[in-house]
Amino acid sequence: MWKLHQKKAEILLALFWLINIGIFADWTDRFAIAREVSLSELLEKPEAWLGVPVRIPIRFFEPSDVYVPYRTRFSPDSFWNFSAWDIQSHIWDPTGFEKTYPYFYVEKDNPEFKFFQKLETFKTICILAQIEGIFAGKPFIRVVWASAMPGNLHINNLKLLHKGLKLYKQRNFREAMGLFQKVFDSNPPEDIKVMLHKAIAKYYIYEKKSYYSAIEELKKAHSINPTDVELEELAYLCHLYSRPQVQGIPSSNTQQNPTIPLGQHSIILEPDPLPQPTPEQEPESKTQEPKVIKEPVKKEMPKKPQPEEPKIVQPKPEEPSNKTDILDDLEQDKEITEPK
Repeated sequence: MWKLHQKKAEILLALFWLINIGIFADWTDRFAIAREVSLSELLEKPEAWLGVPVRIPIRFFEPSDVYVPYRTRFSPDSFWNFSAWDIQSHIWDPTGFEKTYPYFYVEKDNPEFKFFQKLETFKTICILAQIEGIFAGKPFIRVVWASAMPGNLHINNLKLLHKGLKLYKQRNFREAMGLFQKVFDSNPPEDIKVMLHKAIAKYYIYEKKSYYSAIEELKKAHSINPTDVELEELAYLCHLYSRPQVQGIPSSNTQQNPTIPLGQHSIILEPDPLPQPTPEQEPESKTQEPKVIKEPVKKEMPKKPQPEEPKIVQPKPEEPSNKTDILDDLEQDKEITEPK
């Protein structure tokens, strides 16, 4: 008798499990082609997403009590209402913390209803949902399934994140990096990790000019979120700044070079060595002779011929025909007579 009751219980459990599997399979079939969009993108043009299955990453806030039963199909008897933040909202800032969206609804007979009831504030989840009504410009979102995303966010690491980013903006990078490391140690959600890795990479690029360290941070962020376009742009900057001979990006859109994917980027996979600084040349021991500056040769102007002065010719004295020597008179024996 006891074995018969045990078999009946096993059969009932099996049927219940098959029913749940069938419901889950129905959801996955309907939302297999669901596109992942952000909540801000959904709220920007809600009419374009009306009745379209989507996947939305959000952060759970708390249960709410917002119902418009006569304008929408959501009533408190059949649906459970909750509020959440967009995953892109900076909830560590007061302005971002206040930007909650209160129009999410889950059917109370949904097998996943207990999952939502157990959610804690700041928990990051990805929901499968669709807009089933718009009232006063606000889309009312019906949620049919959700999954928890890795990482923990709580008051403590939010305070660390707020203080660290504040110091980062004040250019107090040393203390900011220490707080960032504490946030990493607390195992935050993956989007927070990517944001911090990008902030550290920008610090290495623009402040330290250490492109290898920046590349390492970009690699870590890329392993978490390979679809982040900003990672490709920062990797291209590292590739560009580490090679001075590379030409800049053209200003016109038609001539702009396509961005190389991070997974195929040469400097990401096998970074080339950075250019070494040119060594300063030592002064030569030999003293260099001073350069003699040659003055330009001035051309002399031809002198005008001056008139010749007349030459004065002095007459030569006539010489006597018979030359006498003054000693001849002394040689002769002549008597000297007194004058009379």
